[in-house]
Amino acid sequence: MNSAEFESNLKAKQTALKRYVYTTFPVRAGEMAVRFVNGNFRAQGWQGSGFQKWKGITRKGTTLLKTGTLRRGTYFNTEPGIATIKNHVKYAAVHNRGFEGSVSVK
Repeated sequence: MNSAEFESNLKAKQTALKRYVYTTFPVRAGEMAVRFVNGNFRAQGWQGSGFQKWKGITRKGTTLLKTGTLRRGTYFNTEPGIATIKNHVKYAAVHNRGFEGSVSVK
């Protein structure tokens, strides 16, 4: 292999890597993140560095899953090189970060 062939191969690899980083990887990372969130719903707890089961409920059914709106609300957007996980359900942030105060429920 001479220097021209080496340079040509190197540029091809560079182009392929750039395409992977900007387009392929963000989609895969977003899909993995959404699968992780859905897996936590199925397992009824947080599966981070260790498993932390959520508090039980008094009604029949599963924790955080009465209508499925919160679970279905999780999605991802991609931009070149970025995957952003989102959930626009009103109460998603409260379930994720917690809340102190009073709430009136209809």
